Amino acid sequence: MLDTPVARALAAQIKKAQLVYVMLLSSLLVYLVMGYQLTLQRETPGSEASLGLLAPILGAVGLATLVASFLLRGTLLRKALADLPAEITEERVGDVASAAFTPWILGWALCEAVAIYGLILFVLTFRWELFLPFWGAGLVGLLLQAPTLRSLESALERR
Repeated sequence: MLDTPVARALAAQIKKAQLVYVMLLSSLLVYLVMGYQLTLQRETPGSEASLGLLAPILGAVGLATLVASFLLRGTLLRKALADLPAEITEERVGDVASAAFTPWILGWALCEAVAIYGLILFVLTFRWELFLPFWGAGLVGLLLQAPTLRSLESALERR
């Protein structure tokens, strides 16, 4: 389907999802800038909050959230695409893109949440070593879930 009128129409339709995706990727950069700005404005070094079990708990929740982002996105995408007819015509391309949009957004939002967990730890402690693993995991999750024509075609074939 890669070089057909249907594929070209589908590629045009997923541009909207790609725009949302780029905005979510951009938000991760904003979190880095926020952390940097907080570091510059910090008045008293060494006044970090005691986290107790918060860091390991957020680590476990972050890992579970990241895994859930892939599982939920895949499950919801298969269910949404299963309702479409076996043969996708140019007239139904909008339905395919619409069906994929919500599962994609959910997956991306969960990846962004992982980065936010790290930002929370950073705001509490001003320790980059607590923030960057969460931020990196969220970024990798987002990069692996990029909305491409190939990923959508693959999902359509697996349904």
